[in-house]
Amino acid sequence: MELLNERLAAFRAEKEEGRDPAVTALMNRSTDELRASGILDGVCSVGDTAPLFARPNLDGATVRLRTLLKRGPVLLSFFRGRWGPYCRLEQVALQAALPEISAKGATLVTLQPQLQDFARPWAEEDGIEFDVLMDLGLGVARDYGLTFQVPDDLRRLYIEFFKLDLVRFNGDESWQLPIPATFVVDPDGTIVFASADP
Repeated sequence: MELLNERLAAFRAEKEEGRDPAVTALMNRSTDELRASGILDGVCSVGDTAPLFARPNLDGATVRLRTLLKRGPVLLSFFRGRWGPYCRLEQVALQAALPEISAKGATLVTLQPQLQDFARPWAEEDGIEFDVLMDLGLGVARDYGLTFQVPDDLRRLYIEFFKLDLVRFNGDESWQLPIPATFVVDPDGTIVFASADP
């Protein structure tokens, strides 16, 4: 994951170099405000029992955490959406690490709030071989303490500057997103690793 962190930092520097400083300032301020809000205090942590879930994958089949845990540890990763370049870089890095994850007897699944019509082509384009689950309405993300309301000024930026309408991508008008997060859950259902960062 060190290589991923380097790629993310390089990508961020490249994007910010050519971007309007006001846009960068708004995005950074929104992230800082989310961190300062105390939201991270409510995120599931090491030692907690992982909330169980059942969500459809890209083929429409229901995937249950309880069933996955019968096979071994589960690595859960929550994404905002493939429309986010940072989420895409992480998803591609997870795909590259999939053989190592599988060799350790673990199962990798990701959860994201996008509609299947958007999630499927992007997963195919990136060669994703693990289960991508649709967390429509963010029920699972909420159970893990990850959901937040996109502030109005950031919402306008998404629509006007990035031409990104979450209502269209996610199929609801809540304008909520999950904090990107990763959890490792032991077969007994205990979270043994937790990382969440706005």
